[in-house]
Amino acid sequence: MNNRKQHAIPTCYYCGAPATSREHVPPQIFLKHVPDIARHQSLTVPACTRHNEAKANLDQAAYNAFALPLYHMLDTSWDRMSADVGDALRKKRESFDHQKHLTAAVPLVGPELDDVPIHLTHSLIDWSAWMRMLTAGLMYVICGRQRLAIDWDSTVVVKHWNYYPGAKQATVTTDTMVAALAENVALYAEVAPTVWYEAAAFGHQTLPAAHYTYRIGKTGAVWVIEHVFFGQYRVWCCMVLTAAQEWVVMGGAHKS
Repeated sequence: MNNRKQHAIPTCYYCGAPATSREHVPPQIFLKHVPDIARHQSLTVPACTRHNEAKANLDQAAYNAFALPLYHMLDTSWDRMSADVGDALRKKRESFDHQKHLTAAVPLVGPELDDVPIHLTHSLIDWSAWMRMLTAGLMYVICGRQRLAIDWDSTVVVKHWNYYPGAKQATVTTDTMVAALAENVALYAEVAPTVWYEAAAFGHQTLPAAHYTYRIGKTGAVWVIEHVFFGQYRVWCCMVLTAAQEWVVMGGAHKS
C-alpha cells in the first residue's frame, strides 16, 4: 500500500475547476508605486486558466478607470486624496495623459456625502464581473483558503456608492447629479451594517489602506463586502450566506 501523503489538487477560487496558476487579490497594479511596498501583503489564490485570464484582462482597465478621475483632480483645490495616492498617480502621468477623455469627476456637494466626487466613466469594462472575482478571491483567503460553495455569477449583487460605470460626461446634468445624491444617501442607509469587521480582523492589516482595503459587515440576512479603492471609491458586493457559510467566514475573523 502506498503510504505517501496525498496532496489535494488546488481548485479555482471562483468556479472550483482545477487551478493552473495563481491570481493576486487585489491586483498587483493597485499596489504599484506604493511606498515601502515590501512590507505590504500580497494575497494570492489558485485560479483556473479561464478566470485568471478573465480577471487579468480587466485589471489594467479597472485601475485606469478608478485612477483617472483622481488624476484629473491632482491640480485642483479638492483635497480629499492622500499624499501617497497623489504621488503614485503622478508617476503614471505619461500613461494617463492621453486618456483624459475617458472619464470625468463631478463633485457632489451635500452634508451626507461631505463633498464626495462622483466619478464617471464610459469604459466598456464589465464592472460587476470584475468586482465579483475580486470578492470571491478575498473570501477564499478569509475562509481559510477554501472556496465557499457560491454561484458568484448569479448570487452576488454589486452596488456602487460613488462610482457610475457606463455614464458619459455629455449626459451629466444638474438633475442627474441631484438624483445621484439622493440615490447614494438611500443606498448607504440600505447597505450600512451595524457591525463591520475590518481587514485587520482577518489578519490583513498590511494591506496599503490608502490604495486598497476592504471590510465585511452584516445587515439582517445580507452580508456586505465593502471594497475601498484609493480611499475614495466604495463598492459593495452583497450576498446571502447559509448558516454553515457564515460559520466559515466568521471563523476567519480574529475578534478582539
